[in-house]
Amino acid sequence: MAEHKPDCKYSCEKMGLLGGHCTCGANNPTPPAPTDSREIPLTKGHVAIVDADDYPLVSAHKWRANEKYRVDGALCVHAMRTIKVDGKETAQFLHRLLMNAPSGAQVDHIDGNGLNNTRANLRLCTNAENGRNRRIQTNGSSRFKGVGWHKKDRKWSARIKVNGKLIWLGCFADEMSAAKAYDAAAETHFGAFARKNFEEVCA
Repeated sequence: MAEHKPDCKYSCEKMGLLGGHCTCGANNPTPPAPTDSREIPLTKGHVAIVDADDYPLVSAHKWRANEKYRVDGALCVHAMRTIKVDGKETAQFLHRLLMNAPSGAQVDHIDGNGLNNTRANLRLCTNAENGRNRRIQTNGSSRFKGVGWHKKDRKWSARIKVNGKLIWLGCFADEMSAAKAYDAAAETHFGAFARKNFEEVCA
């Protein structure tokens, strides 16, 4: 596993608290392979995971790693290849191929890891639903999603965005209480698409 970024303030503490991988972007680990799965080698040393039933379809093609850094510095990796459609080259992502995603629909990786392309980890969704499952941000005042420091009251505040509207959840004496308030609201508003603070986090 790669070293954490020197300026990452969440590495050990967040991993110990949430039981998952650090989201500083220092690494995007290969997901643990579930039973009846196969590995698909990619470029840049990455490996994608697919169900054994999908291996014949996927392994017939060569795939490469598409690396992108989010605005919070987290590394996002997906498997892709280049195909020709109507004589023009276009990108085809592995997760979209497996889900036969129609134009306009998005495919969400439930655990947040773009390398885990097992069927149980993929679901069709809207752009809004995909955003709700976005991993915890690491560029704010708090280590938790939906939490920030309220300068006026000198307390930790929690808020959540639902259908483009920010909902104020209140101020709290400690950061963890604010994070728990966000989690409760996320579960209420987002259901299965909620990416909560206190659950296993995959980079």
